[in-house]
Amino acid sequence: MRRLSKAAAVTGAIRSPNPALPLTRVPLMSKPCNKNRLKHGSTGLLLMSAMIALSSIAAVCVTSGGIATVRSDTVEITNNAVIEIDADIATINITAINITQLEVETRLFNAERINYFIAPTGGVPATNVKIHALIKKDLRLRAKAFINIGAPPGASVIVRSGLGNITVFGVRTGTVTVFAENGRITVTGPAASYDLETTNGDIDGIGLTGPIRAKTRNGSINVDVDLPPGSTSMMETRNGDVNVTLPIEASVDIFGAVKVGRIEAPEFATIGARGHEVEGVLHGGDAKLRMQLKNGTIRLKIAP
Repeated sequence: MRRLSKAAAVTGAIRSPNPALPLTRVPLMSKPCNKNRLKHGSTGLLLMSAMIALSSIAAVCVTSGGIATVRSDTVEITNNAVIEIDADIATINITAINITQLEVETRLFNAERINYFIAPTGGVPATNVKIHALIKKDLRLRAKAFINIGAPPGASVIVRSGLGNITVFGVRTGTVTVFAENGRITVTGPAASYDLETTNGDIDGIGLTGPIRAKTRNGSINVDVDLPPGSTSMMETRNGDVNVTLPIEASVDIFGAVKVGRIEAPEFATIGARGHEVEGVLHGGDAKLRMQLKNGTIRLKIAP
């Protein structure tokens, strides 16, 4: 059974779980007209008013900066539910919240061009929720979405996005999976694992504690991570740097290679004679870290 609230239908400010996203006041309805004036006014005045109204609507729909439609939805879910988000042009922010429900606040610009819905499955509370915000191919530059999501820490998150930055922050025990065509991926806080990939954009990770796979074609990878024993992590970029900071007590087996570029590493790691490979073992090497670059710099640091 779906438990979704209807889209907001009044003018007002919405609350955002992401402090970076400001409160927004959205005009949804113009001031009512005077019926008596219309009754006794001229036909020419009515025609002119209609033409002005039509021209105003057309101007709004030409680009993705049109009037926003605001939605606020809540779904009861299990603590270990799977949340899937599919979007074309969207800024997506996901926060861990300490309640067993999914909270979604969305602003849709030119909403009539976006196929947007939320579909919970698996009963009540739901075990899986799909959030869908896709745009027709010929209209993708004429609509966009801002999606703020609050989900319990145990929920696993899967994001598939075309264009836009994606942020996942907060302490969670579920997994984090993000695939983006164009956009920056930022992940903050512990999780069971991280699978992060973008074609054009940087990947940033702060305070990570699980195994990580990070891959970008054009962009850098900047990660502060404590790798768990027995895990294997892989970082790869074609054009960009890989910057990894490890805690001083980390137990890691390290190997990295760069085709064109350089390597900067601490004393425990050995740089190959040609300067294109680095390897080392820190405190027994219980976790494995592998890095591969085509053009860029590998930088390894130990946190103070």
